[in-house]
Amino acid sequence: DTHPASLAWYRKWLAHRYGTIAKLNAAWATDFTSFEAIQPVGFDHARQAATGAPFSQWNLSQWLEWRHFMDYQFAQVLADLTRFTNGLDPSIPAGFVGAQQPSAYGGFDYALLARAVQWMEASDFGGTNEILRSLWNRPRRPQVQTYDARLPHKTNVWTLWHRLAHGNQAAIAWPEGWMKDDAAGQRELAPKIARLAPVFREVQGRASEFILNPDSYLDADPIGIYYSHPSIRAGWAMDCVTHGGSWPNRLTSMDDD
Repeated sequence: DTHPASLAWYRKWLAHRYGTIAKLNAAWATDFTSFEAIQPVGFDHARQAATGAPFSQWNLSQWLEWRHFMDYQFAQVLADLTRFTNGLDPSIPAGFVGAQQPSAYGGFDYALLARAVQWMEASDFGGTNEILRSLWNRPRRPQVQTYDARLPHKTNVWTLWHRLAHGNQAAIAWPEGWMKDDAAGQRELAPKIARLAPVFREVQGRASEFILNPDSYLDADPIGIYYSHPSIRAGWAMDCVTHGGSWPNRLTSMDDD
């Protein structure tokens, strides 16, 4: 986003982070005369700068800072929307659906997003469930995941229980043809979904009471995994430099892995 308003925000953000243009130039190995002279760079600029020197001489700062700011800006917009929505009804948590795996692009830096909204639905890619469960354990926030209800019945049953056991307070099912018209033109549930009714009742019954209780929390294991979004960006860059000219063909499934 290179709109003048975004560029002005970016430069102000950099000035706050570095304090002086001299400190920024020292970190970036650049010679800008002022923050107003800074322009964002895309990955192709970073890739070309990184391929000609040993790894110890790489400096991805210009690209990494721009990516960090884009994630920060996305989170701030969501925070503004959350505050606006709370102003309409403070009793209803505000959030969004469609979050995906952490990556260099997309805005899904969960350390930022967890501070911006009050609930979210994040797809079960790239450890998103575990990341949110850690960031939102005390106090807990409503955590939701989607699943594909077009799967076989036993898999659907297993998935609903799996979501509950992993601390999700709700699940969004995406079935194929979940509603249809009968001969009289009335809407009715598809048989595959109707067959899940007993499972829905059981999952929403006593088994889930302690998980859905907002005052409960999950006991943390003494072994932790360090989550660093800057490392995700840098790792993505290293992988794409290895790809060479084919890096635009990189599939999202690789980020999932």
